[in-house]
Amino acid sequence: MRIKSIISMIILLKIAIFGIVTTFVECDNFNVNNVESLDHSSRRQFARAVSSHNNEDPATLFKKLPAVARLITAIAIINGFSDGSIPADPVIAELLNIDTASLQQLEKFNKTSVDKFMESLGSAVIDSHPDTLKVEQAILDMSEVKMAWKNIGSLSNIPANDTLHSLLTIGSWDISGLKSFDLKSTLDMMVSESSTVSDVKKQLADLSSSVKKLAFLNTMKPIIELLEKWKPIKPFADIMELYLGAGALWYPPPKPKFTENAEAVNNISLYADKLNIFVMKEVVGSPYSQIIRNVTAGFANGISDIGMLTSDSKDQWLERLLKPSFPLSGVRTLTKHASEMKKLDDLWKPVTTESHFYTMRQVTELQQHLGNLLPQNGIETSLTTLKTCPSESFNAQLATNLKNGAVHALLLLKQVKALESISSVVNSKDFQKYSNSTNSSDIKIMGRLLLPLTQKFKLIQDSGSLQEHADGAQGLMNFRKASIQTLIDHLDCFKDNTTDMDKIASTARSAKILRKLTSDKAFANNFNDVSSAVSKSLPLLGPLRKMAEAYKNDSSSEISELKKLKVLQDLSKPFGDAVGALISIKKASSGADFETFVKNGEAAQKNVKSSGTPNQKIHFESQFGDFEETTQQIEMFLFDVNSWEKSIAVKKNSNLSAYGQMFADLAIFNSIDLKFEERLAATEGFDDTQIVTEFRESLLKLSKLDLEFSRYKSALTIMPDVLNSVGAGFKGKKLDLPVSGGGVNNVSTSTQFAIVGDPNSALKYTVTILIIGAVLGTIAFLWCWRDQNCIYHKLRRHYFKPNHNMKTAREVDPNSQKPVASQSEPETERFVKRRAQTLVKTQPKPVSKAEKIATKPKESVKVSPKDAKTNTESEETKAVEKKSELKVQAK
Repeated sequence: MRIKSIISMIILLKIAIFGIVTTFVECDNFNVNNVESLDHSSRRQFARAVSSHNNEDPATLFKKLPAVARLITAIAIINGFSDGSIPADPVIAELLNIDTASLQQLEKFNKTSVDKFMESLGSAVIDSHPDTLKVEQAILDMSEVKMAWKNIGSLSNIPANDTLHSLLTIGSWDISGLKSFDLKSTLDMMVSESSTVSDVKKQLADLSSSVKKLAFLNTMKPIIELLEKWKPIKPFADIMELYLGAGALWYPPPKPKFTENAEAVNNISLYADKLNIFVMKEVVGSPYSQIIRNVTAGFANGISDIGMLTSDSKDQWLERLLKPSFPLSGVRTLTKHASEMKKLDDLWKPVTTESHFYTMRQVTELQQHLGNLLPQNGIETSLTTLKTCPSESFNAQLATNLKNGAVHALLLLKQVKALESISSVVNSKDFQKYSNSTNSSDIKIMGRLLLPLTQKFKLIQDSGSLQEHADGAQGLMNFRKASIQTLIDHLDCFKDNTTDMDKIASTARSAKILRKLTSDKAFANNFNDVSSAVSKSLPLLGPLRKMAEAYKNDSSSEISELKKLKVLQDLSKPFGDAVGALISIKKASSGADFETFVKNGEAAQKNVKSSGTPNQKIHFESQFGDFEETTQQIEMFLFDVNSWEKSIAVKKNSNLSAYGQMFADLAIFNSIDLKFEERLAATEGFDDTQIVTEFRESLLKLSKLDLEFSRYKSALTIMPDVLNSVGAGFKGKKLDLPVSGGGVNNVSTSTQFAIVGDPNSALKYTVTILIIGAVLGTIAFLWCWRDQNCIYHKLRRHYFKPNHNMKTAREVDPNSQKPVASQSEPETERFVKRRAQTLVKTQPKPVSKAEKIATKPKESVKVSPKDAKTNTESEETKAVEKKSELKVQAK
């Protein structure tokens, strides 16, 4: 019996285990409760072992989810037009990619005023005599000198010359291993499916070995601090170059010609029309900037998105996904709005070329300078004050030696900082942990640790040796020459006594721009094209506003049905922003445009260093910014995109909420700062250089993309909740979103995340667990029932023991062989129990004396009639009880 019980229990346990495994496999297929926690630099990890089997094609998601956003925004706009909560102007402005203020200013556009300004530009005569050009450039150089010296402030904290000797020890550092280390191939191995863990571990071991040859981090820190103190010498050396080139100011400028140019510039300023020019620039620049969309967030592509509403409202895939309780055909009425908007778009598109953009940019810059001019007679007075400042002839070789020393010191500083960054990463706990791991997923995580070091390795490998720069930095000792202090005194005097220098520079810059515009054959045509397009736009605004107003009186059934979906109005912005981020990331993820941008940017920097004038170099460096940082942002973005796309796993035919985590994972993407305006300004002096021109073209192309991903963090983080609300919203129900922590800065950067699946799987999971619990409970009960040593039987015998004084329903002679009367066993059992309980109450201890007698079978005991009767009853009761138990077991 015991063996059969064990075999039965084993079979039941196998069934239960199979049920548990099946449940968790099913849950995995639905992506439920698949939580992975990876702690690395507060960045979310995407290493998931997901299968593409039965998952939606990501290409389908990128196409269909924007359609959902379009439908929601269309419903929100129509309902907003109907109840007046959304005015027409914000919708029109956002679809044109300008702000509402610019649209309102467009209505005030005065073409007559603009034409007069154009006539004044065309009639201006600007002298181009070499002497005049020399004075103009000298004025611009001195303006740069003053600005640069003002930014430096003081050189009183420059260390003593003997501190430079400590830099010579850097030459003994062995960085040969780092110079030859191929980080790119190592990163490729980490993400490659064909690479083995041992191959990657060997590369990491080589890197670790190379870093161990470096100085300790506490040795690098004081060197970095010392070089930081010498850092201001580099811009000071640039000032010296400009100072030497401004010799034209030390003799009287050719008054007639320069004065004539100043007079011509002042005459044009009388016709300046800032507001009208500003509107023209906004129209031309609309494709090259991104605005915040408050009411049209779901129309990420502008006007063209409205034209897709007809097909969106009929899409069967969307119908299955959204399961709307009301027809969506009413959104098609908005396509009439699109046809009118397209008339505006057709007017603007021809004047948004790069040629028109540069024309209006130069005109706008001219407008700014025309508003900051010095009266004609004030220019000579201000320049005369320069002669009152102390000056003496300056040794050009001294300036060259000091600048060379400053350049070497700056490169040395960058190299030591790069070495410090590499050493910090390789010596970190994360690096030690993951580099010693044999888990392939851990090795892939190393990519996130090493990727930010790409530009650091490039700097070390492309620059000269540490010894070369340490020796070259000794040229900084020239700073202590006596003539340097004389120059510093002159610069202090110049800064304090030429308060109008910026206005004089505006005159020179205005003359320079005018000379360029009047020589450009395309200038006049471009300007007139833009002014004509803006002027023709005015009559088109009225019909657009009337169409929006018409919705207030529209009582058609289609619009009435959409009003039942008004709850979607509050979801248009967060859902549209999240989808907008998805679209922007997808557009930028090809990487081809980024690759061209980086290549052209690096080439432009080299070109400026090799062929730029001192003025061009200092202007370029002050505006261009840290291009290596931008390159690093691009590399990290492309890495994240690749990881994110591989992580997408949404089961086919899932509900809308299943896409929540896919969006939430995008919240880790950081913005890419192209420094669009600054870098365009930095390249303006190189119009005839093909390399710089190509860089500007690639910069303009990228500027059409929305790369400010950080501003979407809030919307992306709450997308799982938004999607639940959207699903309810299409059924006319409202689900309140949870209270968020606020803006972007409050977005959590926790590395823990869960994959959200079909909500129906949660019910399936719960029911399965209940079934398994019931099976296990049944197994436990049957096991215990068959085992007489189980606690159940022990307790039963202890608490339900029959009374020995009790009689059965029909007494049986113990010596008799006849069976017990034919009373059913259940009735006998119940009667015995009831009788025993009754007698126990009246006779508390009837058994004790009999038990004592039973324990002494060999002794001759005198039994009283009463005791004899009790013994007989006890034996009969035992016989009945035993027989009952045997029958129960047999059953």
